[in-house]
Amino acid sequence: MSICLQRQSFAVDTHIHLITGLWGWRPKDASREKAQAHLDAMIPVELKFALHYLFIVHGRECPQCCGNANAKALCEFKQEVKKIEARGV
Repeated sequence: MSICLQRQSFAVDTHIHLITGLWGWRPKDASREKAQAHLDAMIPVELKFALHYLFIVHGRECPQCCGNANAKALCEFKQEVKKIEARGV
């Protein structure tokens, strides 16, 4: 909705809340509102629209990130992020 209204905030819906929790991008116990405040402060304005859209697409297509508790496939993106973090980038 923030995209439709052309607001520069990073909206957090149920799916984005789930994914950012799985990836460790927000505090584990953060409510949706606190997660939105946290992510809105962390994500640069110029990336908010594209990143929001990518989260939505990824959340629909990744078996683990779509909320399927029985998914055996691991999130490939999460694995790549862990590799980058391990290198200290």
